[in-house]
Amino acid sequence: MSHAAPAEVTFPRHVVIIGAGAVGLMSAIHALDQGLQVTLLDFNQAGSEEAASYGNAGWLSSHSVIPPVEPGMWKKVPGYLADPLGPLAIRWRHLPRLMPWLLRNLASARRTRIRTTAAALRTLVVDARLLHLEVARRAGVAQLIDTSGVLHVYRSRQQFEGDAFGWGVRRELGIGWTELEGDALRQREPDLDPAFGFAVHVDEAGHCRNPGAYMQALERFALARGAQRVVARATGFRVQDGRLKAVLTGAGEIACDAAVIAAGARSGELAAAAG
Repeated sequence: MSHAAPAEVTFPRHVVIIGAGAVGLMSAIHALDQGLQVTLLDFNQAGSEEAASYGNAGWLSSHSVIPPVEPGMWKKVPGYLADPLGPLAIRWRHLPRLMPWLLRNLASARRTRIRTTAAALRTLVVDARLLHLEVARRAGVAQLIDTSGVLHVYRSRQQFEGDAFGWGVRRELGIGWTELEGDALRQREPDLDPAFGFAVHVDEAGHCRNPGAYMQALERFALARGAQRVVARATGFRVQDGRLKAVLTGAGEIACDAAVIAAGARSGELAAAAG
């Protein structure tokens, strides 16, 4: 009996990371850990004010696993639309095109679907705080990672109980918290607006004190370990015989045999170009 020879497995040697934000920089550090040659490609500087990784809250929320839908949400949609400051706004001329997406979104609010999604997300983010702390220590900026937890505030216990399903799913996934109200809450957070009378403290969470500075530190760390930096915009890819040969940029080609698309809002456009 004869057997066909197994296809040769090749591993990348040079990877271009498109995007020097949080995802791109973490990908670059991981690739360097694997012994790969790395080029970071981004039109903006890491941590610059134009970057999504600059102006966010920097939450390291291993408990943020509940999707932004909930059972019975469809009942709230009219109120959302009537509120000019509400979380949902629709340009009515786009409604026919949006309707399939809206229906799928509302269908995803089933309790079983939410539990399935939450379990999958928990697997992805369970170690977020500790992993960021480890990388920050390696980059010499451990002080930027706060591990003191996250406080969720409510106007009343009744308002918190309105979120009982989501918190119940978190408990099912092993997430714990401490409930605070009255004097205990004021002692914990004396500057909190008196309008908020109840809070939940999630011990396992944390946040980054300065996301922009963190991104800049991660880029310095990657460059010190041998990564190259190209300031240009990715425009496409050159593929030959089914294999990636180069990333195309406004400043020319960057030869490589692998690429990571971490370009934020432009990722869909680049993924389509990659086929």
